[in-house]
Amino acid sequence: MLNVLAQGDLHRLERSDGTPAGWIRDRTIGLHDVGDERRALTAACAAWRTLDAVLRREYPGWPRYEPAADALHVVRDGRHEWVADPRRRLARLLRLGDATGRAGCALEFDLPSYATLGTLVAAAQSMRLAVDAAESPET
Repeated sequence: MLNVLAQGDLHRLERSDGTPAGWIRDRTIGLHDVGDERRALTAACAAWRTLDAVLRREYPGWPRYEPAADALHVVRDGRHEWVADPRRRLARLLRLGDATGRAGCALEFDLPSYATLGTLVAAAQSMRLAVDAAESPET
């Protein structure tokens, strides 16, 4: 279960124990604690598939895209780093450092301008659950 807490333009996603799980700002969904770079690639793929399913359900015209999981890599464009396959950028890769008190990476996904807050909340919750399931040892 994830809680969504509004703070002005920012919505924080928290686990039931109060630990941060992600955020929603404008039309961007961010996910905390996706591990190191290697794990972030797996997390980005799992989150993208879930985001794609939510957007197809909410917006029937949304063009389906299946990422090439075995070809995911990090692309640098000077200012940002992205998780991408050969055809598309899936998510921004954010490296968390000592200034945040956390280690590892986070991911940010941009949604279309017409996505409603309700769609963003539903997508963010589903994406976090998908990432957590992808990281669990049972899978």
